[in-house]
Amino acid sequence: MTTTRRNLLTTALATAVVPTLAIAATAVAPADPIFAALDAKRNTYAAFQGVCDARNALASKLSPDVRRDPRVRYANLFLTSHEEIDRLIDQIISIGFGSRSHYEQLRAELHAALDADAAEVEKAQEAAGLTARIAAVSVASDAESAASMALTSTVPTTIAGAIAALEYHNQPFCGREPDEFLATIIRGLKALA
Repeated sequence: MTTTRRNLLTTALATAVVPTLAIAATAVAPADPIFAALDAKRNTYAAFQGVCDARNALASKLSPDVRRDPRVRYANLFLTSHEEIDRLIDQIISIGFGSRSHYEQLRAELHAALDADAAEVEKAQEAAGLTARIAAVSVASDAESAASMALTSTVPTTIAGAIAALEYHNQPFCGREPDEFLATIIRGLKALA
């Protein structure tokens, strides 16, 4: 090939344009959605931990009587729900112990006492600011659950995204150790990338 002005310009243009096209192609390529899903999961989990810590810090300063769940006492039992009251009274009635009308009256009294105690506990928790902290935990928990669901339904579109998702899933969490087989798959994908 002879060196002509036209060949030099063509070579120079190709040398300048091809890398620019490659950069443009990668800039236009859509980002892997798994990265946004992983970020959302990490952020919502951190927010959830933060509001849990705030609730726990406040609760640790409050008296046990303010922190406790509503309850009503019957004999040597603390009943903490209307279902527990109904189950207990139904059992007593089913064995035929005493008058049914007496235990139906007792049922009504226990339900009323539990409702009154619940109102008292709620008032004390509201005054202490605990109700707002509990509500914040609930909201953060819902957001974290939604981010978890979004993450599990997001399909990685790149090998890098698949590696990131698998690495996230294979982190030690709540006493669970990383899975060696999954770690092997991750190493294999990294070798392919």
